[in-house]
Amino acid sequence: AEVLYEHAIVGYQGETGYMPPKGGFTHLSDDDIKLAVDYMVEQSHAIARREFLSLPMLPRTPELRRVVEAMNQMVEKLKALFQEQAERSERLRDEAYKDSLTGLANRRYFEMQFQVRLGAEDETNSGYLLMIRVRDLAGLNQRLGGQRTDQLLLAVAEVLVREGNILGAGCLLARSRGGDFAMVAPGLVVEEAEQLAMRLEEIALTDPYFKE
Repeated sequence: AEVLYEHAIVGYQGETGYMPPKGGFTHLSDDDIKLAVDYMVEQSHAIARREFLSLPMLPRTPELRRVVEAMNQMVEKLKALFQEQAERSERLRDEAYKDSLTGLANRRYFEMQFQVRLGAEDETNSGYLLMIRVRDLAGLNQRLGGQRTDQLLLAVAEVLVREGNILGAGCLLARSRGGDFAMVAPGLVVEEAEQLAMRLEEIALTDPYFKE
């Protein structure tokens, strides 16, 4: 910090140019210059941590006020830029790993996660894989129409999400393709897996929505 103070106060001759003492505002006090340097250093460190802080109280000195206003504007622009990039990254991730209709994991993400779990040496990763199929999806599309068939697939996804929430963390749900769904239920013993399968079957048989 002392080197920065010195260069800002007494000036600095660099390879690409010259910075005059106190930026040309020689009427400013050394303390004013140090305050401006401290603010810019603090902002730089905050930006490096992806923290975007604006200074609400502007200095009374016009020259320092302009510096702070310019820094605040830069911070807001960087904040908007990083937010836009984060949203773009999230959209690309969703496109790569989520089923566009149901919001469940798609086949690519499911296979990737399933292989990771199969390769894990931790015995607590044992569990069951349940496969659910909406039969004759092409026929349903012809008889019911695309919109109603999509609603049916969404209803299946909602049932699986509800059951997955009961199972808790670690449950992996996916629509692998068409009318095929998958549920990885870690930590279940055989009796619990059978009960889960029976609940899903009962819903399919008794819920009016799943009756044609």
